[in-house]
Amino acid sequence: MPIPTLRSFATYLSLIALVACSTDDGNDAAGTPDSSVGVDSSLDGSRSDAGCPADCGQDAAAIRDASDSGSSPSDGGTEAGSDGAPPCSPPLIGSVQGAVGEGSTITIVGSCFGDVGPNVALFEDFELGTAGSAVSTTPGSARIGHWTGTNGSGLTTYTTQWAHGGSMAEQNNWDTPDPEPGNQMSLAFPSTHAVFVSHWVMIPFGKCIPGSATCGNPIGPNWKMCWIFNSPFGNPHTDDYVTEAIIQNSLGTGYTQWGFSNTSGIIRAFESNDRMSYGQWSRSDWYQKAGVGNGRLQGWITNATAGHVQALDQTGTTLEAGYSWNELTIPGYGRGQTPNGLTLYDDIYVATGAGARARVEIGDAPTYASCTNLAISTASSWTGGAIHATVRLGSFQSGDPVYVYVIDPDGNVNAAGYPATVQ
Repeated sequence: MPIPTLRSFATYLSLIALVACSTDDGNDAAGTPDSSVGVDSSLDGSRSDAGCPADCGQDAAAIRDASDSGSSPSDGGTEAGSDGAPPCSPPLIGSVQGAVGEGSTITIVGSCFGDVGPNVALFEDFELGTAGSAVSTTPGSARIGHWTGTNGSGLTTYTTQWAHGGSMAEQNNWDTPDPEPGNQMSLAFPSTHAVFVSHWVMIPFGKCIPGSATCGNPIGPNWKMCWIFNSPFGNPHTDDYVTEAIIQNSLGTGYTQWGFSNTSGIIRAFESNDRMSYGQWSRSDWYQKAGVGNGRLQGWITNATAGHVQALDQTGTTLEAGYSWNELTIPGYGRGQTPNGLTLYDDIYVATGAGARARVEIGDAPTYASCTNLAISTASSWTGGAIHATVRLGSFQSGDPVYVYVIDPDGNVNAAGYPATVQ
């Protein structure tokens, strides 16, 4: 459901005292975030200015309700400033109120956050499950939302043997007699023209990529991490996307594909290195925005070895006019008949709508681009000057120094992280 708007005049009075915006340097690409080029201050390379216009400190009357605006596939969502308000980026954090601890609520006060937040469809850290049992589809089984279906046949289970954060994760068993065992958890959501997905994945030492020929599969490797589509899958206008596909026999040795699609003419990208290692958790982030000629696909990977790397950023036709996306599966696909085949997922986050990319994160470095560990906190209210969010620590521990980041709906991030300590 859409995030409600925070209406607190007192908050904005305090904002005026706490936050000062720099004057406009003339480099702000107002209304064209996808076409400009920049560094550091933007997740997607769309901005280079570290400040914002002098009047970007918005008061309560200047902030619209945060909701999915029902935008058309041609633009994938209402960009910040499209209502005629002055452009404002990147985000600036004036204060973080509340303890940065697992499950606690923080209030971030500042400016240039963007006037629309995410519709959080799912946050699943698997901590509410029972070790050894099948991952649940019942309401209340995840922190936010819940899986709406499965074809896992009991092969997708909670495990305490491995976890990225907390004590449990999801494991998928590919050591089965069935060549295509499924192992998929599905999530249906209201039709949308923008989706952001983030998850941590890992293959333990001694385990194999689904379909790995070197591990004995007769066909060959194929592990699609997440598959997003227009349900029912397989219709002529699916416009489906596989966020990331590992199609080599061993991690770190070769071919990886971002943005695979069964629909002809849809943009995609290929890479020669998955930047993953056995026994190491890696985070994959994916953003897709609808558009005929001006859609967008973006992908990132984060881990202790590779750092934070953007693997994909392409524009083009991503969705046929008149259609939308409404479902995903995790994993997207994997091949059975793989001795020792096993994949793990944890801290899965899915957001949709015009503000799908908008989010709060904590990281381990003073700039977002230099982080090797990140955790998304789930926002419960969002305006251009104040955000309420529930802290999700991921693998961070009490006493860890961290930095708070706000990513706005256009993908811009505060140039310097706001320092804090995990409680």
